Amino acid sequence: MAHIVSVTQPPNGALGDEWYNPTTNRLYKLVVLSGTGVSWQDYSNTLSTLSAGNNIFIAANGQISATVTSGGGSVSGNVETTFTAKQLFTGNATSLAMKMVNAAEAIVLSTASLGGSGNVTANIDLANSAIIYYTTAATNNWAFNFRHSNTVTLNSTLANSESVSAVLMVTQGTTAYYANAVQIDGVTQVPKWQDAFAPVAGNPSSVDIYNFTIIKTANATYTVLGSQSRFA
Repeated sequence: MAHIVSVTQPPNGALGDEWYNPTTNRLYKLVVLSGTGVSWQDYSNTLSTLSAGNNIFIAANGQISATVTSGGGSVSGNVETTFTAKQLFTGNATSLAMKMVNAAEAIVLSTASLGGSGNVTANIDLANSAIIYYTTAATNNWAFNFRHSNTVTLNSTLANSESVSAVLMVTQGTTAYYANAVQIDGVTQVPKWQDAFAPVAGNPSSVDIYNFTIIKTANATYTVLGSQSRFA
């Protein structure tokens, strides 16, 4: 393997040769792309824009620090990126799809009083967050209605054999109330409750936490698993 130092691209070389451009401080390697054409490919610590069928070359130190453009979006290892569409990480038979060292979850802080005027049915818009903390004490019993948003149904965004989970934290005063109904897209559901006991009351001067896992088994058909816990 030859190591060439030049400010211009070498006219030829053998596969595996390296070319260093001292003007741009970039390192290239002569490789075969897609099993056909021979080309000098950037092998420095940044990646040039790639197109379908190209190979990805990682820096000698094993790090990817450049922007890779794909499907109209950009991903960078050290820049926050916002995705506005579902991302699929499949993994495989021998490897998990994702590892996160730490992660933050968005939470909605709501001052609405559940059971009060306009809040007898609490619409849980999962497009905003799957965690809601109601900081004002409930004033009557209420129903939870899960949907994607106020204009889009959960049924239309959740595929069969997919599930979503939600955590609803409800502040209780000295007189406590509870969720006496669960709906999805306005249709009443019958949850399977932890320990087979459906809530019949709230817990005074506490924060009641409701956990729900919604599993879509067919079109507009769900298994809903629920629990209620007291924190005081």
